[in-house]
Amino acid sequence: MKSSFLQNAIASFSTYFVKTYRITILLLLAIIAIGYVTYTQFLKREGLPPIEIPIAILQTSYLANDSAEVDLRVAGPLEKKVLEVPEVKSTLTQSYPNFSIIQIEFVSGYSSEQGVDALKDELKDTSFLPEGAELNYMTINAGAVDGESDLLFSLSGEGKTTFELQDKALFLSNKFSKLNAVKNSNATDVLIERANPFTGKTVIQKEGYSRVGLKEDGELVFREAINVGVTKKLDSGIVETSDQVREEIKRLENEGELNGYTIAYGGDMAQYTKDQIQDLESTALTSLIAVVVVLFIMINWRASIIGAIFIPTVFFATFLGLYLIGYELNTMVLFGLILVLGLFVDDAIVVVESVDRQKRLGKKGAEAVTAAIKDIGIADISGTLTTLLVFIPMALISGVLGDFIQYIPVTVIIALVASLIIALTTIAFLSSFLIPNYKKVERKTFLSKIGNVIFNELGDLISMASKKVGQFIGWYVCKPLWATIILIVSLGLISGGIYYSTKLKFSTFAPPKDANSMIVQMSFPDGTTVDQAEQIAIDAENILVENADDEILEVDYFASNSTQGYLFVRLTDFQDREKTAPELVEAINDDYSEIDNASMKASAYSAGPPDTTEYKFFVQVYSDDQALLERAADELTEFLTDKEVLDGEKSFDPAVDYLTTIARKDGERFIQVKTKISDTQNSGIIIELQKTVEEEFNESKLEELGLDADQGILFNQGLESELMGSFDSALFFFYIALAVMYVLLVLQYNSFSLPFLVLLAIPFSFAGVFPALFYSNNELSFFALIGVIALSGIVVNNTIMLIDFANRERLSGKNPGQAISTAMAVRFRPIVITTITTIVALVPLSLADPFWESLVYTIIFGLLASTILAVTAFPVYYCIIEKLRFWKNILGVKIKNKIN
Repeated sequence: MKSSFLQNAIASFSTYFVKTYRITILLLLAIIAIGYVTYTQFLKREGLPPIEIPIAILQTSYLANDSAEVDLRVAGPLEKKVLEVPEVKSTLTQSYPNFSIIQIEFVSGYSSEQGVDALKDELKDTSFLPEGAELNYMTINAGAVDGESDLLFSLSGEGKTTFELQDKALFLSNKFSKLNAVKNSNATDVLIERANPFTGKTVIQKEGYSRVGLKEDGELVFREAINVGVTKKLDSGIVETSDQVREEIKRLENEGELNGYTIAYGGDMAQYTKDQIQDLESTALTSLIAVVVVLFIMINWRASIIGAIFIPTVFFATFLGLYLIGYELNTMVLFGLILVLGLFVDDAIVVVESVDRQKRLGKKGAEAVTAAIKDIGIADISGTLTTLLVFIPMALISGVLGDFIQYIPVTVIIALVASLIIALTTIAFLSSFLIPNYKKVERKTFLSKIGNVIFNELGDLISMASKKVGQFIGWYVCKPLWATIILIVSLGLISGGIYYSTKLKFSTFAPPKDANSMIVQMSFPDGTTVDQAEQIAIDAENILVENADDEILEVDYFASNSTQGYLFVRLTDFQDREKTAPELVEAINDDYSEIDNASMKASAYSAGPPDTTEYKFFVQVYSDDQALLERAADELTEFLTDKEVLDGEKSFDPAVDYLTTIARKDGERFIQVKTKISDTQNSGIIIELQKTVEEEFNESKLEELGLDADQGILFNQGLESELMGSFDSALFFFYIALAVMYVLLVLQYNSFSLPFLVLLAIPFSFAGVFPALFYSNNELSFFALIGVIALSGIVVNNTIMLIDFANRERLSGKNPGQAISTAMAVRFRPIVITTITTIVALVPLSLADPFWESLVYTIIFGLLASTILAVTAFPVYYCIIEKLRFWKNILGVKIKNKIN
């Protein structure tokens, strides 16, 4: 009764839009027009998502030439004051001979800028600091090039001195600051005048360095440079800001203000964003064409027209939804749109296919739509809801990756809701008159017969195949031997897939297989001067040229000083290179390993957090006793040297930070012992290594060393810890989604067992997911997990459609074998079409950017395996469950009769 009421209600809703077609046409045109204007005019263009990180840097300069003096007189008192600020959660302080750095983490809800404003209010009075101490606040922008600027340009000039470059850079930053889209602009001060607190004399201090490498006559030439950073206003997009800045540079060049100077745009990610938008638009167009072709072949040419109208309409509706909630068009949103293309088209296919089937049965117009929606309405809505259920928790994933990834599920949710509504309204209306009323027409000429086969009868082939598949199912489920064989084979395939999952490496965020950029991170030992650091960086440049001169387009320096150096290397397009970025990185790092006076690492750079450090495992030891810290450092260093951990992998080359400089965490002094691991892509080594260290440095060992048993040793793997937290969060919400999905299915079917049949589609997918990842050399990573979560919401649509129809057949008196074979004969075509359209929509994405490969492969091969097993093996499971339910009911009646 309840089911019948819902069927009629949904059918009446769709039929209304068929009969009031003028309103439907106006709504369709309005969505397309408003969505188009929103996409082209209102949606801001961004690169990577703007992630709010509640961290800021407070840097102090004090020319004492003594780390202990800086810690005692400046860093210590300042950290104490900072910890009194209510908005501050924790601090990490590092003191060097002439300056200190305090990294400040704010409580949840505060952005980097809001936190800095609170600090400035609290630290207006700095009389507690010695004369000559200077404060510098730095906000952290995760989407920024250097942690602070949205755009970064390098100013160089042949024969120009550092002073000339710095003066011209300051001139440019003043010009940029006046632009409408720019919040502020700053030139990097390489040379700074400071007063010596002991002599009172003014000295010029070199605090950093910057260089740029540009191709001239086919050769990479390096020159000294000064960076000019630009921060955009909140209501401005990165592309708009870049265009304004470039127009201003062009104007100044025309006026002769930049004669003798060269501007490099290596830190302008707007062009990268433009290229990415263009690539993803091209991918979306390719996917759309592929989907239309599939509809043309498997249903008819009229269905392909409906698909060609439906897909852009849903896109435009999604653009409008994104704009209304305040989203911009960034990399993650664009990916979400292409991912969802393969999902939301299912709604239209199910409606079009069902209307086509009803018209083949002789129904016409609104009558065919009403019958079609009654047939598939509940299953279509249920399938969309189950897909939504796995994407909604995905938007709640915590950590940096959660903030980074949330744009995908939000985009998918908006698109799925829009597609369901449009499919039940607009597509129902279009199908009522575009899908033909079938009647036998005699074709007289050869060409007319060929044309009829191509445009109208290709879809008949899959309809015939559907009947044959239904007949085959009906035959083998009645044969216990064959049913048992198919059951065993399916269980073997699922078990095999699970076996391959144990063979996969675990990497929270696997590095890209190729990329169009590299980064080089350099760390210099304590006591290194700026001039020494710059010379080491020049050595690093030479190694870059020796290994990748032909593949490098430009090299830019960001945030480089006596403690660290950061190079951004722009490469030729990966499709035009013989060597991949990881191959270049491996060769470069081999040569970098021979440099003794610095730690250097090159990494391929793509969307997502870069892998910038050689050291992957960190242990912090807390104590104010210098001798005790040194002893603990020796013990840990010895333990971590060539320590075998997991499957022959080991830790090696441990090093110690903060023995000569002074570092504090929330006021408590500590040192840090760090080590490299033999396989940097295997996060499992880090997990196992932490367990090993905890077992060795147990409570008694810590007491022997004189350390506090609870706080003496702590582990902090930095970015890896953040990534692990996001991974665990994704798993937790996935389990929650499955539980909620099960409860809703129980409510829908009024059964505890049938929901398990629906969810059986998920383990079916394992037969394809894990072998595909293994043989494509992909790790079990965060993005592979996201693929599994998304896949879970997709594959259950197949089993929902089968069970929904089979249950109705059971109510008409058919036995389980007859019911599921009839369901397969009817549902085979939409299941196959939706599977193929999802796959062909995602294939272009896997080819366009290696970054998405693991996620796309997970969905494609998991969906393929699940669909094959749903068609071939699922009927056996259905019959088994139905027979168990039958005997349960018989037993229940007997028990009830005995009680009565």
